[in-house]
Amino acid sequence: MERKHRHQLWARQLQRTRGFFEARGFLEVTTPCLVPAGAFESSIDPLRIEGLESPRELHTSPEMEMKVCLAEVQQPVFQIAQCFRNDPLSPIHRKEFTLLEFYRVGALAAGVLEDTCALFQALAERQLRWKKVSVPSLFLALGIDLETVGHSASDFGKALIGRNLIHQNPADTWSDLFFRTWVEHVEPKFDPEEATIVTDYPMEVSPLSKKTSAGLFSDRFEIYWQGMELCNGCSENTDWDDLEARWRYENKLRQARGAEPHPFPSRLKDAIRQGLPPCAGVAVGMDRLFLAIQKLKGEPSNTLL
Repeated sequence: MERKHRHQLWARQLQRTRGFFEARGFLEVTTPCLVPAGAFESSIDPLRIEGLESPRELHTSPEMEMKVCLAEVQQPVFQIAQCFRNDPLSPIHRKEFTLLEFYRVGALAAGVLEDTCALFQALAERQLRWKKVSVPSLFLALGIDLETVGHSASDFGKALIGRNLIHQNPADTWSDLFFRTWVEHVEPKFDPEEATIVTDYPMEVSPLSKKTSAGLFSDRFEIYWQGMELCNGCSENTDWDDLEARWRYENKLRQARGAEPHPFPSRLKDAIRQGLPPCAGVAVGMDRLFLAIQKLKGEPSNTLL
């Protein structure tokens, strides 16, 4: 496809996205890219900016600043932002990418999932094929019961090795084992033509999400389509004491793999102290979503715009 034509399609999709959220009563906001702490999760590496009066990072998502905004306006908000992650390049990943992030006040994950599915269909301009599955059910299909396997990497590794699923390295954390199993044995089984909603991720890999009533899992979802993870949404955790404990734990995981700890998430603390309401939010990789829609419409491309 000619790059000019792709740019024109991209511009129309961004216009449709803004119209979609404005029609649903969302307020569009803009937040800084240069922030005191660019990430929270142990697995995400921000890009640090040198030469400033105080340390700053490029945000890996606008989440923490948007939660400050949400505490101030107390109404649904959305943003289409350029974000940055220090990850290896691939056909479906760039260090700079476009992220749509939105939040609903007083909602749970199911509420923003409805918004997300409706957005995907509006941009695709047709009814999509949907499938909904849970993480525990996907692991049960591999012979692994996540409710009884244990919370230690040792116990989890023994269960996975017993099923000949992976090889365990001495330094592997529970999260390492989970994601390696996921990438090697779960993701490849998703039908690329079917938009697959995956729910109930373990709390171990969901540090910013609220727990479900069962306690072991989070009220969180992702959607996979056309061989890519396109979004990540959840009921947001607004308990600062719990979040601070999770931040410390995530930094222990970073230090264990030789990475620098994330700076203190002061802006997230500010949001909660200012009255962040119960809410749910979603981050959508717009570059990937655009690529998936191209494939659906018979305009395949192997790389992002």
